[in-house]
Amino acid sequence: VDQGAHRLILMGRTPLPPRKQWASVDPNSRSGERIAAVRRLEAQGAAVHLAAVDVGDEAQLRAFLADYAAEGWPPIRGVVHAAGAVRDRLLANLTWSEMAEVLHAKVQGGWLLAELMPELLPDLDFFVLFSSIGSVLGQPGQGNYAAANAFLDALARRQRSRGQAA
Repeated sequence: VDQGAHRLILMGRTPLPPRKQWASVDPNSRSGERIAAVRRLEAQGAAVHLAAVDVGDEAQLRAFLADYAAEGWPPIRGVVHAAGAVRDRLLANLTWSEMAEVLHAKVQGGWLLAELMPELLPDLDFFVLFSSIGSVLGQPGQGNYAAANAFLDALARRQRSRGQAA
């Protein structure tokens, strides 16, 4: 917004309550903090479109993008994929469900966005995948997180090699 963005789509798995209920939400709660962040963006002049979508779920992502286009909204010009989950455990103690949860948010979400972009979002100016130095300088207990970030780094290189935004 500070650099000129006027329309934002904020997408996450957890929905915010309807705007008419925002005044009654505890400002110190997770929802209250998210509402305050949206209000700050709007106070700076941005129009914020909120969507409860699991970007790692292809059907949900496709449905959102189809509905967005059908409703006549302006084209999506850029994507910032910042989804993530942290489930720290040493690899020897890591369960597959803990590994899958981290991979779902970062890996599956990034992959689906990359695969759907040429089809559904052909005119992107930018596609940002939030990774971490953790894929190179790992921290104890973050093997799953490091693997997910390394995947995003490789995905960005793949996208660029295909002449696509990344």
